[in-house]
Amino acid sequence: MRVDNLHSIEGNRDPAIDVLRIVPSDRRVTLELAARRNRGRANWVFALAFVFTSVALLFRRFGQIARARTPASLDEVQAAIDAGNRTYLAALEAGDARAYASVFTQDAVSMPARGRLVRGRATIEASIADAFKTMRFTNGSLTSS
Repeated sequence: MRVDNLHSIEGNRDPAIDVLRIVPSDRRVTLELAARRNRGRANWVFALAFVFTSVALLFRRFGQIARARTPASLDEVQAAIDAGNRTYLAALEAGDARAYASVFTQDAVSMPARGRLVRGRATIEASIADAFKTMRFTNGSLTSS
């Protein structure tokens, strides 16, 4: 038994449903509700509206970030480099492994002249602490331009 294209469904309040199919299968009756043909267009319209809204919100957010970060002048950049160099040299001369490691980022890689690559601030700190046990640095200088 198969009933197709039954357009008047009693009690149906959902305008998206326009066809009720009753299909027997394995001694059970399966009810399939088919949506209107133009519902696919409504889904596309919704999807496009979602995409355009998302893109607009992203542009707005990136615009806020761009306005929040004003570029530093060359003098400010040079001052920051010089301050980092002073911290670096002072830590070397004092034998302070923690201060030395503080000039590196958490995921930094240090490349000693003779040795293996050292990855991460904590590992860099441990490595330089070992070096400070046997040597000291004096009269260092760094020039950046």
